[in-house]
Amino acid sequence: TILSDSEFVVRSYNEWLQNWILNGWRTASGEAVKHREIWEAISWLSNFLDFNLVWVKGHSDHKWNNYVDSISCIHAESTNPVELLSN
Repeated sequence: TILSDSEFVVRSYNEWLQNWILNGWRTASGEAVKHREIWEAISWLSNFLDFNLVWVKGHSDHKWNNYVDSISCIHAESTNPVELLSN
């Protein structure tokens, strides 16, 4: 399970991705899907990995959302790569 505080990302994967593919990477309104290359990669990965996306409310004291938020804040202006997990 992948948690995200982005309703757009969760709905895009769970609700819209398959229709975008069937509609030639067009949205319901006929516009080109933004960041198509990222969604294509996610679609490809979903053929090999079994995962789902779940929305969590941001800034609501969710343990893992707080963790990722703290990392993103620390590195927002950094040019150094971010290591999310350490051994």
